[in-house]
Amino acid sequence: MSLNSHAKKISRPETQKFQTSLFLNIFLFGILPLLALLLKISGNELSKAPIDGDIFWLIFNSLLVVFLLVLGLAVHYLILPTTEDSQLSLQTTKQHLLFSLSTLKNHFWSKFILLACYVFISLPILATGFFLTMLKTLPLSATLLDFISIQRVPVIGSFIVLYLVLLFLGFRFLFALPLMVTEQSSPKMALAKSWQLTSQRKKYIFAHVFFSLLRYFAILLIAFLVCLGIQKVSEIIWFENATITGRFLVTLLQYLFVLNWEFFLFSFFKWLVNALKENSTFRQPVSFSSVIFTAIITLVPFIGWNFYNFQNLPVAITNQQPTIISHRGVSNQNGLQNTLTALDKTILDKPDYVEIDVQMTKDRQFVVYHDFDLQSLAGITGSIPQYNLTDLVGLPLHEGQQKDQLASFSDYFAQARLLNQKLLIELKSEAADTQEMVQLFLAEYLSELKETGSLLQSLRLSIVTQLKQTAPELKIGYIMPFSISQLPSLPTDFIAIDYRTVSQSLIEGAHQLNQTVFVWTLNDQKAIQRLASYDVDGIITDNLPVTQQALNQNQLQYSKQLLSMSLGFS
Repeated sequence: MSLNSHAKKISRPETQKFQTSLFLNIFLFGILPLLALLLKISGNELSKAPIDGDIFWLIFNSLLVVFLLVLGLAVHYLILPTTEDSQLSLQTTKQHLLFSLSTLKNHFWSKFILLACYVFISLPILATGFFLTMLKTLPLSATLLDFISIQRVPVIGSFIVLYLVLLFLGFRFLFALPLMVTEQSSPKMALAKSWQLTSQRKKYIFAHVFFSLLRYFAILLIAFLVCLGIQKVSEIIWFENATITGRFLVTLLQYLFVLNWEFFLFSFFKWLVNALKENSTFRQPVSFSSVIFTAIITLVPFIGWNFYNFQNLPVAITNQQPTIISHRGVSNQNGLQNTLTALDKTILDKPDYVEIDVQMTKDRQFVVYHDFDLQSLAGITGSIPQYNLTDLVGLPLHEGQQKDQLASFSDYFAQARLLNQKLLIELKSEAADTQEMVQLFLAEYLSELKETGSLLQSLRLSIVTQLKQTAPELKIGYIMPFSISQLPSLPTDFIAIDYRTVSQSLIEGAHQLNQTVFVWTLNDQKAIQRLASYDVDGIITDNLPVTQQALNQNQLQYSKQLLSMSLGFS
C-alpha cells in the first residue's frame, strides 16, 4: 500500500528513451569523491594551520557548500519523476538534466537546508572520519575550548539531547524533500504531510531505516576485513615494503567509505519516493560504453586519493621513543595514587616523569590529591579548600585494597628530588579566581621547579596563562579532555589530551605551532604503538612496563593502524 494515497500520479520517464545511469555514475564515482578528497585535503591543511589561517577556512567552507550543491543536484536529478499533468516527454539525458535544473530552482533554499540537515544528521553515523575532519576545522577560541573542557558534562549532555531531538525531527520529516521534488509542494505543506505519513507507518519506516543501516555497516565490515587480510599477508611475505600496500588499502577503504555513504543516501531517497507511490520505478539501463566511462571517471579521484595518502601517510615504521609519564604516580596498581609509597615503588620502573595532582588548602598550603571531593578516597565530606594543611596531611586514604596517607606537596616534592625524579605537576582548582593560587605556588617552589626540570599543567586556561606570564622560563601545558576543533593558539609549551580524540593531523598541527603533545591515559599495547606512529611526544600511562615493552618491541605493523587511518580521514 502507498504511504500517500492522495499523492499525484507519478511516473518515471520511459527508460528506453534516455540513459540516466551515465550521469549518475559521474556523480557517484567521480565528482562527489573528488570533492570529498578536496575537503579532506583542505580540512587537514587547516588543522595544521595557525588560528588565523582564514584562507584555509574559507576554502573549506566553499568546498563544503559546493559538495552540498552537487549532492543536491544529483538527488534532485535522481528522484525527480515527471507527472502526468506535465505531459513532458524527456527524450535525452540532457533534457532530463535541464528539467532537473529548472525545477531545482523552485524553493531552492528550503531544499538546500533540508538536504544539509539530512547530511548533518547522517554524518556522525555513516561517515565518522569525514564528520570528525569537518569538526577539526572549526576555529574555536581557547576561551571557548576552556569553557567546554571545564563544563564538559553539561555541554556533552546538551549536545546528545540536541542530536536526539534532531534525529527524531529528521525521522518525522523524512518525506519532506521528496515531496517538494515530486509534487513541487511548498515547504510548509511538505513538512506537514511528512509528519502525517511517518505517524501512520512509523514501524515500517523505522524497520527499513534499521535494516538499511545494518546493510551499510555490513558492507564496511566486509571491506575492512578483506583489506586487513590482504595487509596481514603482505606483512608476512613483503614486510620491508608492506607500507606500500598499507597506504594503498587505506586509500581504498576511504574511497569505499565515501561511495558507500553516497549509495546509502541515494538508495534511501529512491526508497522514499517509491514509498510515496506504488509502481514507481527507478530502473536504469546500463550499456558497455557507460561502464567504460564510469571506470575512467572512477580512476581520476582514486588516483588523487592515492597520491595524497602516499605523500602524507607514514612510509616506514617509526623509531621514535616518546617520553613515558607515570599517571598519578602509580604503575600497574603498585600503590595508592598520589602517595609517597607509590612514588618509591614507581621510580623502580624508571619513568621519565611522574604526573601528580596538586590543590591548595584553606590556609594557602598545597597537598597532593586528585579529586575535588574528599569522600572518594578519604571518606569524609567536603573538599581540599575547606580544610587546613594540618587537617589533611596524614589523613588515611583507601582505594580498593590499597591504603595510604594523604601527603603535602612539599613532602612529595622533597622525596622526588631526593630520588632525582622529574615531576609533571597538574594544578587543580574549582575557583574561578586562580591568581592567588598561582602566585603562592610559584613564590614557594619556582627555584626548585627550574632546578629539577619539572613541568606544570592545568585544565584551566586561566592557570596556564598566569603560570606562563609569571614564569615564562618554565614548561607549561594545557590539558584538553578532547579535541573537537582546530587547535587554538595557546600560551603553552605543550598540550595533554585524551588519546581517543587524537589524530595524526592534530599532532602535526601542534608541532607546527611549536607545541609538544602528551596523550593520556594509554595502557593498551596496540594503542601505544599507534600513537607512537603518529609521532606523539609523550605517553601518560597507568602501566609503565606495558608501555615500555610496547615501545621497545618496535614491531608496529600497518595492519594495526589500518582501521584508525581509514575511519579517521586525517
